[in-house]
Amino acid sequence: MDIKFADKDLTTQKARGFINVKLNGVPQTTDQVTLYSFGDGKGGIIAGLGATPAGLTYMISLGYPARDKIKPIVHFPEDYSDPYSPWTFNWNSGAHYYAVKGTLELTNENLPNSATGKFSFTTEGGSEVTGDFYLVAF
Repeated sequence: MDIKFADKDLTTQKARGFINVKLNGVPQTTDQVTLYSFGDGKGGIIAGLGATPAGLTYMISLGYPARDKIKPIVHFPEDYSDPYSPWTFNWNSGAHYYAVKGTLELTNENLPNSATGKFSFTTEGGSEVTGDFYLVAF
């Protein structure tokens, strides 16, 4: 299935919580988090937005797989079926980091309503992005 057809059922749930992100060891914490669902157990997106004291903004986006592919440790992209949302970390300055390989460890999962866990991924340019998260929809 093409992603443009999957997002027609996309629902958004505002959430409270955080996503802590480290890009090559430099930490950032999001202060706005959202859970997205493609509907009917088809997977979705864990997303966060934050800003530095200097005013630079950044966004982290981690797609999670369809319900039948979720397990305690999910491997990206092996455990995902089409369509899936890529994993990205982006700065408003124009720097974009796209995952080529990674893991999503879910310690508490009731997606798309809540999720707790950690993640790590390697980007196309060899950068390492790691972090943890806690999100609860409201």
